[in-house]
Amino acid sequence: QIAGRRKSQFIAPFLLILLYLVYMILPSAMGWNPTISLLKILLFVMVYFAYFGVCNRAAIHPQSSGARIRSVFLSFAAYFVIGSVLLIPFPMISIMGLDEFLPGELPVSLFKGMTVHSQSLGPAITSIAVVLYADLIFSVRRPDKLYLARLLLCPVLIYKTSSRTAMGAFLIGIAFTTLLFIKARNISGRWCSRVLGTLAGLTILAVVMMFSIGSVRERAVSFIIKFDRDARASDISFENLTSTRQDAMAESMRNFWESPAIGNGFQVMRFYKGMRAQRFSQLLSAPIEKGVWVTAILEEGGVFGMIIFLGVVLYVLFRLYMLRAYIGCSMFLTMLVLNLGEFTIFSLTAVGGLIWFSVFVGAVLDCLRIRQEAQ
Repeated sequence: QIAGRRKSQFIAPFLLILLYLVYMILPSAMGWNPTISLLKILLFVMVYFAYFGVCNRAAIHPQSSGARIRSVFLSFAAYFVIGSVLLIPFPMISIMGLDEFLPGELPVSLFKGMTVHSQSLGPAITSIAVVLYADLIFSVRRPDKLYLARLLLCPVLIYKTSSRTAMGAFLIGIAFTTLLFIKARNISGRWCSRVLGTLAGLTILAVVMMFSIGSVRERAVSFIIKFDRDARASDISFENLTSTRQDAMAESMRNFWESPAIGNGFQVMRFYKGMRAQRFSQLLSAPIEKGVWVTAILEEGGVFGMIIFLGVVLYVLFRLYMLRAYIGCSMFLTMLVLNLGEFTIFSLTAVGGLIWFSVFVGAVLDCLRIRQEAQ
């Protein structure tokens, strides 16, 4: 299906990730556990090409319509956003680890909603929010109530997950999309003023509430500094913000210096060195947990891997921007920011798959929007 079809210029840039994967065969073969690494490369390629093939077909098919693709994504968004909101009154099934804390002891909410983990719901909702916002301002171009309602619910759900990375990615994604919107062509001045005026009003309202209402300020501080009831605004620092990932980042850098040139293998940890699993599924789905993508790429692929990966990232962002694929470009950058909290770019069978879905569907919506504008 993929080899026999022409490639949409909006989807084709994502094929460049194959350069990194082909390179990773070498460090994987010489790394901690070649079997696990090579199987994970195979798993990633299979799922990734399924995404690519479906989205490329949707982008090039003459009968594809933005309305149909949009309906699919809105249904997807409804499942996670509205479904999670409906679970708020049921904390026994929607909040993680409630049985591990005494009443009133939990300083922040670990809300997981329609997922199995709060750190999965946060990135998923962020991805949905960025695509909704970008599609609204670039494609729909009217204050659609369905979009606005779900967008307003997204930051509430992200706050309830206590995921600082998801909230940061949400704000950066919205800001970057707005910047692209300001620079975009074929956008009426009236619609542009309406969007920017609404965003400015919401931003001013949030700032005023944070500085004038003590309870709002306290909640904001407790969200930024997790698990510390006595935290104050003066305690906010870069060290506090990154404290939960410092150990993982330090471990990745120690491993990087053992093999700085080519790294230690694709999606493995030192723990798996020499491991022999009893079942094939244990090798295929061996879990990992690493820090930010920067140190994780260095650990897995070394300096050469980082150079190739950065080249792929910069090319994809530049190419999408030049094609005016603003939804896909915004979502791709948001994915990189989300991976500054947990490395999930290559975990397509977990939350990384939901994030990549948002990237691909954004690029398809861009393609169909520009096709419609050209008619």
